[in-house]
Amino acid sequence: DGEFVVYEILREGNLDIGYVSFENPEHNGYLITEDSSDYSPSISPDGEYLCVISNRDGQNDLCIYTWSGDFVRRFTDNKDFEMEARWSFQK
Repeated sequence: DGEFVVYEILREGNLDIGYVSFENPEHNGYLITEDSSDYSPSISPDGEYLCVISNRDGQNDLCIYTWSGDFVRRFTDNKDFEMEARWSFQK
């Protein structure tokens, strides 16, 4: 809905997911901060979830998180290298 800009940021050697308010740049913070690297954020079409590439266990997988940073589900679990997360839907 254009309320926030979501981005990846390198902090303390790890990629984390951050946000900043489009209307009020002082309203910002971090959505996903763990000991893993998380990157390539993509917002679900309904705005409820974030899909990211997450290195949770030494391999990159597609994972879903809530806006508060809670882990919801891992979609892939393989040694192939996921490069970019994107939501898609059909009408």
